[in-house]
Amino acid sequence: MKNLLLILSISLIFSCGNSSIKDIDFSTINEPCDYIDVGELLVDRAYKIQQQYLDSVEFGDHARILLFERDLGEAADSLIISSEIEKEIMMIMDKLNELSKFGNDNWETKDYENCSNFEEVKRKTEELKL
Repeated sequence: MKNLLLILSISLIFSCGNSSIKDIDFSTINEPCDYIDVGELLVDRAYKIQQQYLDSVEFGDHARILLFERDLGEAADSLIISSEIEKEIMMIMDKLNELSKFGNDNWETKDYENCSNFEEVKRKTEELKL
């Protein structure tokens, strides 16, 4: 029942668009597949941004440029995209960093690999250079 509620919650978050990415509740991560499901939500949005806006620049590379410029306090003008997309890229990267803190030290790689969406998330993560 708990997994069904999580799936419905994630579906609702995804269907509401990118504004609800900021509302992801990491406290719902109780199992390895919960972790992968939340990761899938973020990676899928990053993948869509990559396909729509970033042309030949990988999402991860562009995000690192933005993070570097944010840390330096400089304007992000290395690529020409809208400030809304830049904000969304930053939000996704911040959420991915936050997600990395919620993995359980007792979970092993095989626990994640048993999730039905693991291979797809892994493929997209590698393709995006995250």
